Amino acid sequence: MEYTPNIHSLAKHLGIDHKTIQHYITILASVGLVREMRPFEGGGPGLRKHPKILLNNTNLIHTFLQQIGSQPSNGMERELFFVQSLQNAGIEIFHSKQADYRTRDAIFEIGGKNKTREQFKEVKEGSYLVKDGIFHPLQGEIPLFLFGFLY
Repeated sequence: MEYTPNIHSLAKHLGIDHKTIQHYITILASVGLVREMRPFEGGGPGLRKHPKILLNNTNLIHTFLQQIGSQPSNGMERELFFVQSLQNAGIEIFHSKQADYRTRDAIFEIGGKNKTREQFKEVKEGSYLVKDGIFHPLQGEIPLFLFGFLY
């Protein structure tokens, strides 16, 4: 299972105030080391939810994990590549409770070539599987590598 920290879990693990963590994250984001993914849910629930914190790009994941003798999970790399591609193209993207990510108009679930549409059974708006390991799009499926051409 991969770990995507939030402000409160980081504060608890480091033993410092969550406002201090938010200040540190703001600094790390301003110098390009991390990305913050806001939740899509607006209003009261959206304000209470904390952003997902991701390293800025896949090179940073490899560099940091290499230093501790580990390898990134395929899922972590796929998701960060997707997020990086959309944000660098100027597309506003959010994390979502319905799937991995969403824009204002569509929902995206990221996975390998065997990923299914199981999560989308009750979703009424545009939903897409973004699959690694496929080379041509099918109905409702988009090859992950194509997002690299956005910017």
